[in-house]
Amino acid sequence: MYTVAVMPFKDNSMSHSPETLGLAQTVVERISEQLAGAHGISLIDRDSIEKLLNELSLSSQGLTESEGRLELGKLLGAHYLLMGEYSEIFGNLRLDARIVEVQTGKIIGSNEMNGAVTKRPQLEQVFSEKTAALLLSKTGGTRTPKASSSQDYLKLGLKYEQENKPDEALNAYQKALSLNPENQEAKDRMETLMIMAIE
Repeated sequence: MYTVAVMPFKDNSMSHSPETLGLAQTVVERISEQLAGAHGISLIDRDSIEKLLNELSLSSQGLTESEGRLELGKLLGAHYLLMGEYSEIFGNLRLDARIVEVQTGKIIGSNEMNGAVTKRPQLEQVFSEKTAALLLSKTGGTRTPKASSSQDYLKLGLKYEQENKPDEALNAYQKALSLNPENQEAKDRMETLMIMAIE
C-alpha cells in the first residue's frame, strides 16, 4: 500500500479569466475523486495537507523548491507526491502534473494538456483521468469498480469504514440514500458515523 498526497496546484497564469476561477482547487478534487477507493494506494486527505501547509506557513507558491516538497512529503508520511501547475496565457490553458517519489526526489511520471480556456471543464476532466491513471500505473494501484446502485454504494461505504475513511464512507451512504431513500442499512450506518463524528 502506497500513501499518496495530491498537492495544491500552482497558478503560473499571466492573465486570469472567469473560466479558470478556482481551478487550483477543483483539479485536485477531480484527481482525488479518480483515485478515491483505488486498491493499493491510500490518499492523504486535503485537510491534513492544508493543516501542515498552514503550520509550516507554506503556500502552493512556496512548494516550488524540491527540498521543500520532499520535506513536506516526509512529514505527511507520503511515498509519492502528485503536484502540478497550470497557466492561462491569452485564452489558452496548460495543465501540468508530476509524480514525485518522496524518498529519492525522482520524478517518475508526468502529464500535460493544452487547450482553449473555454474548454476548461472537458480539459480538466480528461487531464484528471489521465493523471490518476498514470499514478495508478506507476504505483501498481487499481481502480475500484464504479458503484451504480444503492446497494453498491452501501458496500462501498462499508469498505471505506473498514479502511478507516469515515468521510468517504459518509459520502457513499449519502449516494446510496439518494438512489434509494428506503435503504435502511445505509441510513443506520450514516447515523452511526455522524454520531461518532460529534463525540
